[in-house]
Amino acid sequence: MKIAISPRKSSPSPKVKTPTIRRAKSVNIKRILVPLDGSDAALKALTYAASLAELFGARIDTIRVNEPTIYPDALAIPQYSFEQNELVAKLARQQSQEAGERLIPDAVEWRNCVMTGNPYVEIVNYARKENIDLLIVTTHGHTGLKHFLMGSNAEKIIRHAPCPVLVVRDLEHDFV
Repeated sequence: MKIAISPRKSSPSPKVKTPTIRRAKSVNIKRILVPLDGSDAALKALTYAASLAELFGARIDTIRVNEPTIYPDALAIPQYSFEQNELVAKLARQQSQEAGERLIPDAVEWRNCVMTGNPYVEIVNYARKENIDLLIVTTHGHTGLKHFLMGSNAEKIIRHAPCPVLVVRDLEHDFV
């Protein structure tokens, strides 16, 4: 049994659109924000910021947000501990200053800010108010019950940040 295959009649081919190649806009990073929490992982994020700041000629802002210490007085009215919070802020300012002096090159301009409040709210508000171009955060990688109880400030920052966020993992591959 022979099967005859006849050539197809060529019909006019539809015009195929060739993709337009657009030149990427140049990256313009002038302000980098790095939240510090006293951990080694946060120092790793600061190392990334220092490298990127040198590369782009950007300024680094470090921010340390301490949650307020509230002590219950009697049973009804919580009492704010001004002295305790001021002591914590002073220690946090000193630790952040030392970290910046150690990890940020002299050629890079930087500013250190310490405040009291809800960490992710204050960080997002600061980024918005100061027109930050890039936020570099770290994640501790908590899972399960610890993640459920503590939440993740990194997740909340990523969801609400007004700018791109680079997340640096503590124990993963680095490019800096």
